[in-house]
Amino acid sequence: MEAAPRAVEQHTSQRYFFSLDIAKFICALLVIIIHTRPFAECSGIIDFYLGDVAARIAVPLFFAISGYLFFSSLRYRNGKICNCPENREKLWRYLKKITLIYIQWTVVYTLFQLPQWYQIGWWGKTLAKDFTVSFLFIGSYFHLWYLLALIYALPLLYLLLLFVSVRHLRVVIPLLWVGECLLYSYSWIGIDNIAVLSWLTGHFSAVFDAVFRAVPLLGIGILCMAGKEKQPKKIYLYTILSILACAAEASLLHFCTVNSSKYSYLFCTPVMTYFILQMLLGITTSGNLWLGGVCRKSSLVIYCLHPLILRILVWMGVESKLFLWFLVTVLTVFVALCWVIAREQIQKRRSSQ
Repeated sequence: MEAAPRAVEQHTSQRYFFSLDIAKFICALLVIIIHTRPFAECSGIIDFYLGDVAARIAVPLFFAISGYLFFSSLRYRNGKICNCPENREKLWRYLKKITLIYIQWTVVYTLFQLPQWYQIGWWGKTLAKDFTVSFLFIGSYFHLWYLLALIYALPLLYLLLLFVSVRHLRVVIPLLWVGECLLYSYSWIGIDNIAVLSWLTGHFSAVFDAVFRAVPLLGIGILCMAGKEKQPKKIYLYTILSILACAAEASLLHFCTVNSSKYSYLFCTPVMTYFILQMLLGITTSGNLWLGGVCRKSSLVIYCLHPLILRILVWMGVESKLFLWFLVTVLTVFVALCWVIAREQIQKRRSSQ
């Protein structure tokens, strides 16, 4: 059995942050804004700064919070993850949980789409082949790429930190993020013209998202884990400045280039994500554990469920963007809260028997 001197072995302390639970809930609501664009019919400027700037922090912060919460639960030695059964078990449990969630929501959206696929003739072996590729390498539904990227990225970063110290993430993150920006928000400079790269990103997008997007953003959470006890005194100022820098970069891309609706992952995004998460970790106000748990659990349900409710409302004929956003938000939050609270009650009854 592997042993290590206490002087060099570290086990990160577990702390509860009510602010992270509330932030995840707000991020889920911001994703609804991205997909419904409530002010698109009213003002192009408001729509841009709300849907393409303010709301775009949601997914990066989701990744960073996940990175912080998971990797802060592991054991470390000299800045590296300990190769011990305890850590491997935590990794396996987390991957199993995320994979099951991905499979469950894949079943939901597949059953929802089957009649349409049958109607257009997309059936048989062609459907089976295309669906398998999408399920494994792209995402079974457009927003479920997040779960698939997390499934790939988490073990990649775990394996990396078995051999590389956490401090080296300050080099790894910028290098990978440059690749992400060139593949996404700055692809208009011509990288899409590389045929092989374009084919790979088109057929294995979840793998690219995991390596160049999810790994750096999960790493941001780890860097915040290392520095949460010594926050800069001007953390709120740095956070505001980083948000303004992201807004300025997005504005330049929107008004001065041919970039089209790709503002989620900019050069300034990791810096902004880092300072927002640091700010959240510095909020020491205690909150209700039950309320925090409900917000945390319902945030993932809201993220996974809202496209289904959106499709149903559009099918029912709701046309107004603002009204559509309102209905999707209210109905999704209501269903998610009912689902989470009902599951908690069922678990309590089972544990009491």
